[in-house]
Amino acid sequence: MNDNFTITTNNIPAHKQQLDAALTRAFRIIGIQGSANVAQITPVDTGNLKGSIDYKSYNDHVVIGTNVQYAIFQEMGTIKMRAANKGKGYLRFAIQKSVGDFQRIFQEELRNL
Repeated sequence: MNDNFTITTNNIPAHKQQLDAALTRAFRIIGIQGSANVAQITPVDTGNLKGSIDYKSYNDHVVIGTNVQYAIFQEMGTIKMRAANKGKGYLRFAIQKSVGDFQRIFQEELRNL
C-alpha cells in the first residue's frame, strides 16, 4: 500500500472562512433570540429594565445583558427582596431555558456548510 499522497488544492482557508461566517451568523441569531427571551420574562415596573435588554455579538461569542444599574438586584435579590421570577432571576433563567434553541441555531448554521 502506498502511504504517499499529494495535496493539489488547499481548501482550508476557504473552509475556515465559511466556518467563521457561520459562527458569526449563529452568534448574532443567538443574541437576537436570547435577548428576546430574556426581555420576555424581565420584571416590569416602569419598563426601563425590559427595554434595556440588548446583545452584542462577536465572531466567537455573544453577550446578553443590560446597563441598568438596578438589574443586579432583580437578578440576584437583596436582603429585603427576593430575586425576580420567584427567586430564579430573569437573565440566567431565560438563558438556561434557551440552551436548546441555541444548540438548534448552531446545528442549522453548521449544517449549511
